[in-house]
Amino acid sequence: MSLERARSTFRATSHPATPRGLRRVPLHTRHHGAGTIELIQFRPAGKVTAEQLGRARIQIFWDGETEPSVDLPLGLFFGSGLGEVCVRSLAFSMERGRYQNRLPMPFWRGFELQVDGIKGQLELAIGPPRFAAGEAGTLHALYRAAAPPRPDHDFEWLGTKGAGKLVATVLTVVPPDPEVKRWWEGDLRSYSDGRRTPSLHGTGLEDDHLGGWSNTFFTNPFTLPMHGEPGAQIIEREGEQYNARVTLYRLWPGLRFMGSIRHSLEHGNRNQVQAFYAGAVFYYLLAGGPQLEEVDLLDLGDPASRRSHGFRVKGPRQWASLESTFEGREDIWLLADQTLAHRGAATFTAKVTARNRGCLLRRLYDQHAARQRARVLVDGTYLADWYTVERNSESRWAERDIFLPPSVTKGKASLTITLEPRPEAPPWSAAEYRLLCTKGH
Repeated sequence: MSLERARSTFRATSHPATPRGLRRVPLHTRHHGAGTIELIQFRPAGKVTAEQLGRARIQIFWDGETEPSVDLPLGLFFGSGLGEVCVRSLAFSMERGRYQNRLPMPFWRGFELQVDGIKGQLELAIGPPRFAAGEAGTLHALYRAAAPPRPDHDFEWLGTKGAGKLVATVLTVVPPDPEVKRWWEGDLRSYSDGRRTPSLHGTGLEDDHLGGWSNTFFTNPFTLPMHGEPGAQIIEREGEQYNARVTLYRLWPGLRFMGSIRHSLEHGNRNQVQAFYAGAVFYYLLAGGPQLEEVDLLDLGDPASRRSHGFRVKGPRQWASLESTFEGREDIWLLADQTLAHRGAATFTAKVTARNRGCLLRRLYDQHAARQRARVLVDGTYLADWYTVERNSESRWAERDIFLPPSVTKGKASLTITLEPRPEAPPWSAAEYRLLCTKGH
């Protein structure tokens, strides 16, 4: 579909039926008591420009907060950073003169909501509480802009501590000149709970937004339930396509974190392309929820640490010094440490907090050899096979976790952990093991 055809379709689109339960409220409104905002709808007064939607702002304060948890330019809150375009996602939408956000927004004591910088009609659908206090998080939505981002540093949507789930992002990219290309080659990098290896590592902006190759991605605006590129400005000069500006969104079923999260994007390959980046991130944060706490560390390169943990390994083993980097954001920093590769079973004892809801065993290792695999036993009970399929001979350091459920951790002061490499797999590599346990509700 051409850009002009997409615009024509947008102009011809009829409004959806008015959702049930909507009621009009002032642009600055307060509500007392518990409940759930099921829908926020805004109707601008007349035609609006991209600049107006960029300047207008929505703020929401939950349960007596003094600082807003939701604080965004109005357009981004409804899925677009390039003005009024056609957006039809599960979370938010835009039709001509009508914008909606459908992310559930629980609250327990009340909320204050304010729309500034624009005239229009605000409507809310408020339902009953879905969860008891402490069982669900409140919605947070933050704005980030960089013009341009720092060289060698990602554009970061979110960097925060706590427990919650990231559910959506909206991104706008405006190059300084249409001839500035390849900013879309930047990879998505998402880290949770302090790992130095990304939990998600993308392969380019167009791939990470499920749009395919760049030579077709930016020429055809589209909007789908979980991802879309609802707005793009394309310039052609002497038959060659130039990508002048674009806005995109991506919904996630929930990127969970219990200790922290960093969610970011390269601006061009290895952060070498300069452009204006702006975006919104939507996430739920659970106050007082289960959070990770590091309770023990076995440093294999330290003889005292091996002795204190009763570390022993059967059969042949090989020690090596490794100086390398991690993949992703950490690929510019060298780490030097000792690694141990072995084919026989390794056993050690780790401290654990008795009142936990399960723990993560985190391994730092050399990923030069792919398909490392070992049986994991806790206090003699087989738990699972720990399998790492990846291989990287350049950025060789990696961190991976395996979850130890409360059925084998709760109520204990220590755990005896055994790792038995599978005979068909390469030697099992490790430099250290960390035990992180959950605390809280």
